[in-house]
Amino acid sequence: ALKHRVKHRVCACGALLEGTKPHDEVAHMNSTRHRRNLKALSSTKLVVTENWAEYRRMVRLHVTAADHICEVGCGRGVTTELLARRCGTRRVLGIDLSEKVIALARERYPEIRFEVLNALDLSAVRKLGYFNKIFVDINGSRELETLLPLLEAYETVLKPALLVVKSVRLKQLMLRCRFVWEAEAEAEAATESAAATAAGGGCEEE
Repeated sequence: ALKHRVKHRVCACGALLEGTKPHDEVAHMNSTRHRRNLKALSSTKLVVTENWAEYRRMVRLHVTAADHICEVGCGRGVTTELLARRCGTRRVLGIDLSEKVIALARERYPEIRFEVLNALDLSAVRKLGYFNKIFVDINGSRELETLLPLLEAYETVLKPALLVVKSVRLKQLMLRCRFVWEAEAEAEAATESAAATAAGGGCEEE
């Protein structure tokens, strides 16, 4: 096994502690950074999906009969109806900016509440009720410069326990992300591999 895979010590807040002296660790535990990171970990959980299959799978995995749910960008209401099956029609709301698709959703699922609403109008969303879980599908390929501020605003203002978002771009970004210790481990692995290749290259075939 490679040593770089196991040697790093990481704080519960995500900070790298490897090489930190005891008195520095105490100072870190009392730092603003530590408290801020722990608060972030205890706030809204974000689940990122990239397609319908993943998005709707989260309904089965994360929704219970006790939840109150809003689907943002509900379209014709197909996923909203799946949500209603899990927690009841009175506990689900679907919103969309398009009057046309909301009309179709209301016609198809008359027992579920649908409203024409701009997802960015947080004040209007709050007036429609309390939601502890929010599903977001405002176009899976929407630019991150539009999506990220929306998610941050929902977390800050609406404070749901869970945000499920369907976004190809966001998932691709997260797949490219690395924590510091992961980046170091990859760099060390690459160095070891290069050194092994160089050593092997110096051997002549018999």
